[in-house]
Amino acid sequence: MPAALACYSDPAHLEAWAARAAPGETFIVAIADVLDPEQPVVQAMARLSEAGRVQLVPHGNGEGRARCVLRMPDHLAQSPTDLPRLTPDFRQTPEGQLFLLLIQLAEAGAACPSNGALARRLGWDDREQARYRMSKLVEGGWISARAVPGDPADRRVVTITETGKSTGEPR
Repeated sequence: MPAALACYSDPAHLEAWAARAAPGETFIVAIADVLDPEQPVVQAMARLSEAGRVQLVPHGNGEGRARCVLRMPDHLAQSPTDLPRLTPDFRQTPEGQLFLLLIQLAEAGAACPSNGALARRLGWDDREQARYRMSKLVEGGWISARAVPGDPADRRVVTITETGKSTGEPR
């Protein structure tokens, strides 16, 4: 069976996007089953990731071949010591991906979505995965969460422990 073809973005386009993108925006690096580390855009992505400027994230529902990066808030790129526990290994875990999204939401002052919306955004199967991973972040001291009384979607306000920034109140 022949290998599936892959299509890679231009590394100059990735660099230009990273320079102007707002935190939370995504960029498709490649359409591929597996990223080839020899590709120049994959090498550029690795450099940007090591600098804390982007993070490889699932695209859409996690199915398919699109490989995307998420633009991180500038304070993470400029001062990685602000969040010393945010290691590259942790960033690759489901809890790390949720934590990065929560940082983005808190930086923007946006409301924290419901567990179902979080699961869809991160490409997980169901809302229980989001609930479980959120509880792991609370247990690990990464975040605190305050339930919003009477909210029909069981949303909450999340505070990032190390920065003190919080998501907004749901509307």
